[in-house]
Parts: sequence; C-alpha cells; structure tokens
Amino acid sequence: MFIFWIVFVVFVLFASCFRDIMVKLHLMTPYEEPEVNEELGTYFETVPNMVRRASYAEESYRRSKLNIRTMDDATYEAMRNT
Repeated sequence: MFIFWIVFVVFVLFASCFRDIMVKLHLMTPYEEPEVNEELGTYFETVPNMVRRASYAEESYRRSKLNIRTMDDATYEAMRNT
C-alpha cells in the first residue's frame, strides 16, 4: 500500500511531464481545448414552446390549487411572456 501511495504522489506531482512524454511517444493524443459556441439565447428562448407551456401550466396549478411557489415571480412572468 505504501508503494502504491508513493507511485501515486510521484505521478500527481509530475503528471504534466508524463503527459508530454506520452504525447511525444505517440501513446496519447495532445489535449486541445474544445471550441464552444456561446452564442446561445436565454433559457426561455431555447426551451421548446410545449415544454415552456407545460412548465407554466404546472406552476399555475401549484400556485392556484396547492398554494406552492416553485419559482419566483420574475421567472414565472418570463416563462409566460417569452
């Protein structure tokens, strides 16, 4: 167990060196940062209309019949108006 712990600590301390060596030996592909398209709309613009309507109906039922609020008023209105 002690030997495993020593190997683990050495690996953690020198992980970047090990990674560079493995890339040079073609044992591992180089890590590249993925490109992310961040030009998305808001949550309410990206959710389909049927899902948004269903969530609005559920919240309306909870508020009127059960007297429970699962979202704040601003979110409730944004869901209704979007």
